[in-house]
Amino acid sequence: MPRIVFAVAVMLVAEGCSRTRGPNPPSAPMGTFTLQCDPFGGLVEHQPIDDRCRRDGIGSANSIAQNRVKNNLCAPQPATVVDFAMLQTLQADVPALGIAFGLPQIIPTPADRPKLQHPDTTHGIGVGEGSLVQFVGFLIEAHYSDVLSGESVNCDLPGEPTNDIHVAIGPQLDAPECESITAEIIPHFRPHAWTMLASLNGPTVRCGSRGN
Repeated sequence: MPRIVFAVAVMLVAEGCSRTRGPNPPSAPMGTFTLQCDPFGGLVEHQPIDDRCRRDGIGSANSIAQNRVKNNLCAPQPATVVDFAMLQTLQADVPALGIAFGLPQIIPTPADRPKLQHPDTTHGIGVGEGSLVQFVGFLIEAHYSDVLSGESVNCDLPGEPTNDIHVAIGPQLDAPECESITAEIIPHFRPHAWTMLASLNGPTVRCGSRGN
């Protein structure tokens, strides 16, 4: 496999996991996603899901609050450079904030989410959920996620065109996926050329239940 160094600007989101389910029946349109900001550098391609699923997605109040953050394309510039150690510190801080997460039934509440936005003054880290960050690492694996069932952020629509591409980025090329950082490419307005990343599947062992 070629040695690929991957630099990515992403928005931080703390999220609960989505459960594995069977295929969903066809759903009616759930609203329109209106593009208010363009972080794609002029590469925007209108996708069918943009007319079928609004930024809120569907689900409970907790899910909708999470979906709004995941679909926020208007994170303010400039991007802050982060590394593995910083992200691990932020992850470790979440339980101390009294926020439960990690299961489909346990998603941070709308009232809890602002706690994730404040900079970590204890450790001197000035980013939080909703911050635009830049991260550099080795692209070790990528794949479409939840293509059988969809997930709430994408209105439970099955199929590759209507779901995220998960990109696992590690500190070394041979790092296990379970020790990687996952960036997600949402389906809304996704340039077709970016879908080639989903074919870069390395010989990694897929982790168990994870956030999507």
